[in-house]
Amino acid sequence: MRVELERSGGFAGMTRRAVLNTADLDPALAQAAETALDALPWDQPPAPATTRDTFQFTVRLLDGAGHGRTAVIPESVLPPALRPLTDQLATRRAPRP
Repeated sequence: MRVELERSGGFAGMTRRAVLNTADLDPALAQAAETALDALPWDQPPAPATTRDTFQFTVRLLDGAGHGRTAVIPESVLPPALRPLTDQLATRRAPRP
């Protein structure tokens, strides 16, 4: 599953973006991540952050034609099964347009 992931906010207000694929994960982690992705509040207004200076994650699932759906999730309610994806933001970058 191809995923565009963006982390914004936090104390410094920096934004990081990456394009990831769940197929690059260990199969058990990939299955858990895909299940968590399926359960996200797609195309809904974001939930309010519960604390200041936390991150907000914007997740986009893309199909082969570049169309997709978007979910915006505050760090405080990010499903733990998505951590293998969000942890990769430190090492991966989105391709330049």
